[in-house]
Amino acid sequence: MHFPTDTTEMASNTERYIWAVWLILVLITSLIGDTTILITSIKYNAFRLHTLMVAFIQHIALCDLLLAVFTVLPRLISLLCNSWVFGEPLCYVSAYLRAQCFVTSSILIAAMTSGKLWLLKCPLQAKSLTKPRAHLVCGSVWMVASIVPVLYLVIDKEDVRWDYETYYCYYTHSADNTWEILLPWKHGIFGGIPIIVVIITTVVLVKHLLNARKVSKRSRGKVRWQGIVTAVAVATVFTVAVLPTTVYWITQSYLAGKPQQIYFYRTASTVFYFNIASNFFVYFCTVGSFRKFLMTTVLPLYSLHNGKRTEEDDVLSTTRPPHSNKNNDT
Repeated sequence: MHFPTDTTEMASNTERYIWAVWLILVLITSLIGDTTILITSIKYNAFRLHTLMVAFIQHIALCDLLLAVFTVLPRLISLLCNSWVFGEPLCYVSAYLRAQCFVTSSILIAAMTSGKLWLLKCPLQAKSLTKPRAHLVCGSVWMVASIVPVLYLVIDKEDVRWDYETYYCYYTHSADNTWEILLPWKHGIFGGIPIIVVIITTVVLVKHLLNARKVSKRSRGKVRWQGIVTAVAVATVFTVAVLPTTVYWITQSYLAGKPQQIYFYRTASTVFYFNIASNFFVYFCTVGSFRKFLMTTVLPLYSLHNGKRTEEDDVLSTTRPPHSNKNNDT
């Protein structure tokens, strides 16, 4: 493990504290939001989507929750203390788990948009997909993504660094002879391909939704848009959040040694955390059953706890929360 020999930390405390405030917001939003997503989807079946879509939502939430605990939190403490205070073991855990969860999240989102497209094209086969099989698909994604940390262990398990540029622990790929060959393949397979798949499938889903709306207007029917919009929203947020980081890795060789490199990377890293913080809001806006469950169950309980129960709460509480995970969205 490598620690910096110089003290090229941020130019001012103001910059560190501004970044720390953003990480606090990300951490709180992720801990509360992703935990709510997991509890409401597992215990109360609040997501009335197809089983495959619900499985993807749960695994993405778990992924982001791990990133929040083992990446965002240590980075926040490092910014406040202006040093790494957790010791070497947690530094290794943070670096390897970050690589695992980042790749897993990317592939899961690509699988979500592709899976939604498959549900639209093959509705009969989709009906036979059970919950265990859906989680088996997600489990296989975790296994594929584990290739990256396994490569880290095999090539040079000690090649982990913490520095003042990033304020977190990361794998440096400093084994020149090996990573000179493998690094482009790693970025292409586990970074580039998922992004390309997300973009292509999202465009196809949007076209399908627009065509379906035209047909429904002519026939005066209804469009089952909820699952499509959810997948498109998740994919859009992911693409916007990851794009600056992708541009950074492409231009890294050109920016090496220049002051702009540090600020570009910090900006890209800051934007990336938007993907972790946005899950709850995306699902609240696009999944009607999830929103209804929160409005009819969680909010009335909060009002009652604070002694502010109103007539509106009494009316809402008479509506039973969804306890079925039927495939309302196909």
